[in-house]
Amino acid sequence: MKKIVSVGLIWTLLFSMSVSVFGQELINILPSGISYDEVGTSIENIVLENEATTAGVAVAIFDRNRVIYENSFGYADVENQLKVDSQTVFDWGSSSKLLVWVSVMQLWEQGKINLNQDIRTYLPEGFLHNIDYEEPVTMKHLMNHTAGFQEIVSDLFLKDKKNVLSLGDALKKCEPEQIYEPGTVTAYSNWGVALAGYIVESISGIPYDQYVRENIFEPLGMRHTAISVDLSDNERVSKERDKLQSYTKEGKLLPDSFYYIQLYPAGSCVGTLDDFRKFAQALVSTDNEKSELFDKKTTLEQMLSPTAYYGDTGIPSNYHGFWGIEYSISVLGHGGNTAGCSSNLMIDKNSGVGIVVMTNQQNESIYNWDMLNLIFGSFKDSQYADYNTSAPKGFFRTARTITKGPLSIYSVSIHNMEEDELDSFWIYTEENGIEKQINPYGDMLKLKPSEYIPMIILVIFSASGIIYSLIILVVGGLIITPVSNMINKKRGRTIAPSATRKWNYLACGLQLIWGINIAMLYYQVTKYAPSEHYTWQFVVNGIIAIAIIVMIAFLIAKRKTIFYSKKEKARCITTSIFLFMALLAIQYWHMYEFWAL
Repeated sequence: MKKIVSVGLIWTLLFSMSVSVFGQELINILPSGISYDEVGTSIENIVLENEATTAGVAVAIFDRNRVIYENSFGYADVENQLKVDSQTVFDWGSSSKLLVWVSVMQLWEQGKINLNQDIRTYLPEGFLHNIDYEEPVTMKHLMNHTAGFQEIVSDLFLKDKKNVLSLGDALKKCEPEQIYEPGTVTAYSNWGVALAGYIVESISGIPYDQYVRENIFEPLGMRHTAISVDLSDNERVSKERDKLQSYTKEGKLLPDSFYYIQLYPAGSCVGTLDDFRKFAQALVSTDNEKSELFDKKTTLEQMLSPTAYYGDTGIPSNYHGFWGIEYSISVLGHGGNTAGCSSNLMIDKNSGVGIVVMTNQQNESIYNWDMLNLIFGSFKDSQYADYNTSAPKGFFRTARTITKGPLSIYSVSIHNMEEDELDSFWIYTEENGIEKQINPYGDMLKLKPSEYIPMIILVIFSASGIIYSLIILVVGGLIITPVSNMINKKRGRTIAPSATRKWNYLACGLQLIWGINIAMLYYQVTKYAPSEHYTWQFVVNGIIAIAIIVMIAFLIAKRKTIFYSKKEKARCITTSIFLFMALLAIQYWHMYEFWAL
């Protein structure tokens, strides 16, 4: 009998050990199906394949209990062969926004904020001036980027520290127009997130950067991360950031690429990979323990619960500020870009597996997005991979645009979806009378013919008019007229330029000046010049508009006496048409509204 019991105990022990080992093997498999032990080699192979265009990259993969893989590659400064190591700091970019949402949820946990309350409850009286809809803007709208604000491009990045304002003053200076009713359209908004950071500041009674340091960085031991607009809250990080060079995604140097991000809660965090990983890992705390970020375990669960969906599909698109992204599984997190760095933080809240990536390359995607297939699997293996089988027809414009004010020409960018874009998740729907394509990070709105046809016509005529004017001035003014005068002089004839020729040259010169002004304006805005540097150019647009009206009025008034030939008449009419279309463009895109900048 004892022998039988002993044999039974041995078999039971062996069986339990095999189950334990088998279970451990299952646990050590990433959502993609790759084992923990293999993922490092796979990542290193990707780096090797892209070595020619890689500057510097740091990556960490983790689960709830440990760091699965952590490594760095390449150079923080290629020219001086300064390698990326554990001390190298990178910009978080928009991944910094997650610090805002964690801060908000901490205040929510303490009962200091209601996510569904009108945000004006938490702001100084009269702080907001451009709220145009009766539907109140709530914190949840800010989290979901559905507050309805148009994009801002002025004074977001600054080179001169002297131009940096306090957070409250910066928000008031560049307050955007509200162009959508709250809750109807997802339009990504840096300003909206910075406003949420200011609300944290208003409720807590301390500056936002101080709040983050005391309530996130210090509890997590993030000693190598800075959040202040000028990185002054961490001198070591500031010095390390000075050593970092930045590059294009093709590996070309981007000199002097550090900017002060005035709306700093939206994207100014800078730190090491290890600190970035600590923050991300705190978002996937163990089943039996609460996160170090919150007093209650349920707060983290609440934060990682959905707050917005892809239409009526029931598929989450946002989780209290964390974007929902579809790989083979549903993950959530936030990517980030600055003028010189790219980053990404993504977690699977079910398995507890996550990844953080940091690079010193602008708009980098191989490591920040494509490589994540190794961790979470490819979207083609998702249960939603066959959700959309054909691209929607028509023209679309990103909801993240500008339709009011002097920079509304920003809205010219329109998009026709191609079949090769079907390899990511999106849905096409109609909500509240708005036809749109819902994507991660924001909506694409379908344009009506009455919206895109005028834009196309104005762009074509404006570009054609500038080219036409250049040809007239160069060919006519610099070649034909001097040659004609030379010939007439040899023949002993002196022919004064006709009034129509003078008018035509003056009109073409006016249109060419407008084109140059627009090109200069584009350069200033894209190079992040302070708005004070180009406000005068909108004044110039207004003067040009008045001059065009005078020029056309003069031609109409003198039409019976000024023309000497049908050829001159045809030339002046052609020039007048281009002038008139330029006037329409200035009016259509409000290019003269310097006061609304």
